[in-house]
Amino acid sequence: MSGCELEFPGGIGIRPSHCVFLHDSKTITVAPLQSNARVFVDGRVIFNPTPLHHGSRVVLGCCTLVFNVIWPEDKVGRKYVVVVVSNS
Repeated sequence: MSGCELEFPGGIGIRPSHCVFLHDSKTITVAPLQSNARVFVDGRVIFNPTPLHHGSRVVLGCCTLVFNVIWPEDKVGRKYVVVVVSNS
């Protein structure tokens, strides 16, 4: 492992240091780490940190990985992040 928390070797268009997901208690954002690292949020290419919302769809590379963000709440209103990953 190269210091990354997630690695996707062999992903089409995925760079060794592609993007970063940042999470605090209220928001989750995604930001590309290189100018040639293609990151799409809800069908639009992004170049800067972009907030994600319930139902956001994140695509890395050339339609290689698709993330769907889900923000369920428990009974006392605490939000949890669930990210569903699929190869496309």
